[in-house]
Amino acid sequence: MAEAYIKHRCEIDGLTNFEITSAGIYATHGHPPSVFAQEVLNKKNILWDGQTSSPLTADTVKSADFIIAMSRIHYEQIKLLFVNSSRKTSTLMSHVGLQEDIEDPYGGGLADYEECFNKMQPALDAFLQKIIDKFKES
Repeated sequence: MAEAYIKHRCEIDGLTNFEITSAGIYATHGHPPSVFAQEVLNKKNILWDGQTSSPLTADTVKSADFIIAMSRIHYEQIKLLFVNSSRKTSTLMSHVGLQEDIEDPYGGGLADYEECFNKMQPALDAFLQKIIDKFKES
């Protein structure tokens, strides 16, 4: 949902020079978003077609300018698995000054996915604004 939302925001804001991808520490290749994630995105008119899961790899980490972890545990795991990732890795909620985790709604119902999206959205907006501000300075 985070990838689809950021892509949606970039499209609305006319930001065409960003490549947005998502990957998971335990993800496998090729699975579409869950039915409930699709429903949340559809309700908000956010396109997700063609989006599939992929694992976080050394190549992904190397090519990324920013790596956003949904939880502190994932943040620590990324730093341990990919030694050179520390300077570009942060937790999503740190972008709104919080040390909370975004709990994975996988296995939950529609309400869990809606709650997850609603918790992520302000932090995703803040993160995107930081990126925009950083590239304006460049």
